Amino acid sequence: MSSEPTEDQQLLKCLELLSENSTDEEKFVALLLLPRLLDDPQSNGRKLWLCFERMNWSFVERLLSAEDTPDMPQEALHSIAVNLIAGFAAEDDLVGRPELTTQIPCLAKLLIKETAETVGTVLQCLHRMAMSADSAAVILEEDTLRCIICVLSGQTEELSLQALRVLEQLYAQVSSSTTYMDRGTEEVSHQLLPEVARLFATNNGQLKFECARFLVEMSADQTVRKTNTMPSWALDVRQGVTTILRSKIGVEQRDMAFILSSSMLRQLGSKWMAVDSSKKQGDSGQLSETQFWTLLVHLAGGEIRVLLDDIPASEVPEANSRVSTILPVCAEIVELLMRGLIELSTDEAPTTMSTDVLSSIRESLHETFESVRSYLVDIYANFQYKKDRALVDNVVTAACLRLMSTWLAEEDSLAPKEIQQVIPIIVIAGTSRLECIGIHPIEFLGPALVNITADPQIRDAFLNAGGCGMIVNFWRNLNAISPLSLSIVSILLNIVATKGDTAVKAESNTFLEALALSLADMNRLRGQDPRSADMIVLAHYIAFSVMVIRNLTAAQVQSNEKIIAEIVDHAASFLLAGLETSRAGAVVDWADLKELWLISASGCAQSIPKGHPLRQLPSIQKLVADTQAAKLGLVEPEVRDSMTRLGKVFL
Repeated sequence: MSSEPTEDQQLLKCLELLSENSTDEEKFVALLLLPRLLDDPQSNGRKLWLCFERMNWSFVERLLSAEDTPDMPQEALHSIAVNLIAGFAAEDDLVGRPELTTQIPCLAKLLIKETAETVGTVLQCLHRMAMSADSAAVILEEDTLRCIICVLSGQTEELSLQALRVLEQLYAQVSSSTTYMDRGTEEVSHQLLPEVARLFATNNGQLKFECARFLVEMSADQTVRKTNTMPSWALDVRQGVTTILRSKIGVEQRDMAFILSSSMLRQLGSKWMAVDSSKKQGDSGQLSETQFWTLLVHLAGGEIRVLLDDIPASEVPEANSRVSTILPVCAEIVELLMRGLIELSTDEAPTTMSTDVLSSIRESLHETFESVRSYLVDIYANFQYKKDRALVDNVVTAACLRLMSTWLAEEDSLAPKEIQQVIPIIVIAGTSRLECIGIHPIEFLGPALVNITADPQIRDAFLNAGGCGMIVNFWRNLNAISPLSLSIVSILLNIVATKGDTAVKAESNTFLEALALSLADMNRLRGQDPRSADMIVLAHYIAFSVMVIRNLTAAQVQSNEKIIAEIVDHAASFLLAGLETSRAGAVVDWADLKELWLISASGCAQSIPKGHPLRQLPSIQKLVADTQAAKLGLVEPEVRDSMTRLGKVFL
């Protein structure tokens, strides 16, 4: 009596029925039997692999493309094939196999003509396949991608969510793999952004917030580009953000709107705010540019104030807390909106805002910055007590410092006394790199310090807090000309131009080191064309240096004679070059150099003691020779007078 066949034997017999020599009826029977035979947790996938290797893939492809037959409707045929592929796609090592990859175009076509159940299973298959680089490359083909997008916009919310997850997985695969595809994330996102943004604007269910998360990821990968034409998808994003911010919804959803807004402002600039989308046909409920601008300023600023009120300045905010995530986002929004308002005010066709709206925005900004200022003052007080650098080096304090520096660089509505109170924390922060954000704070503090150190009260507070030492320490570590060089020397020039005698005397070693650093940078700029942009930087170096030399003692001049001689030589050469640029017909923006040239001429005349050997330098002698009236006839009267005085001093 023969024994019953084992399950392995039954499986092999079933797979034989799938051979090319079998009839279609036998193949159908085999496919119907396979699910029961493969349902064996103990096989560890062995049976699945055996089935995959012996599968008649041409028959599977025929099923996916089949039409109705007398015995079976096409939906049933498609369902059999789709469920078979879904079983294989569940195995990580199979999703990228060419046998499955070749089925993707046929699977995608089912998305636009099959039942919801089959469409859901197809989307599950594609989601799994998108985890493979080879399969993802096929899904990215235009026809396949279009079918997925059709589900995204034209099916139930549940299926739309599934389609969105397929696109998210596809995008993640493209982002993580840069060698197997011709197209990068930016090109792929350009295909997906319009539909995802449209759904974000129009859907009011869970899909809206899933779209928001995906939009944040895609917009972060966009290349920043200045353009006068705003893409329609960007306006859809703005509409979606508006809906969320005007709704009484949860904190998580509002946070997502803030994050997306900051990303859009960073990528597209203030034009994203300024385009009036209320004129878009069919969108009468949208806010105008002015309304949206006002809404975002008030909400982001209000969020900053509430968050700062809720956290104690005596404690370091936890890195994964909401305040550490959202406050920097809202701070970036306020910063970018401020810059946008300034840009728009200088545009040829600025945005139209009423006086009341501007007053409302300005009041909101002032309240926000007052809250930030108070928080920074408290941080400094606690730092003085605890001496814990982490109170300064965290994303919340860094965001507040950056936001405050933007305000101080552009606005003057805070009283000097109020600004004086934040100078100590600015100096403390500027002593070293902020590891929490990976940059040195001078990168954003520099323009603010240039602006505020011109005020006598703030200048004195900066001096008393050790600000000059902080700036020189940063300068020392640059070791090259950088975009920050102009800010550095401008800050120090503000000090020595208005309080040079006291400052240089009190911190002589600091300023002597600054002279050496200035000379090193001058040498790097040697031989610059007077029409070069670097000429402005060089002019600042020379003006600063001669102002410092003017306030040195005779003993200090003597002990640093070599450095000073080189600086004076640079100064004389610069003054000669300035004479050339100031003469009629010189092709250069002399207005940018003139004030610095006059400062340098005055400082040079006073920096070299009478009878000192420095007066015999060839460049000085050439300068003196040019003070003759015949040489100065074509220059401006102000320059001529300054040169005449200089000649009298040296003669």
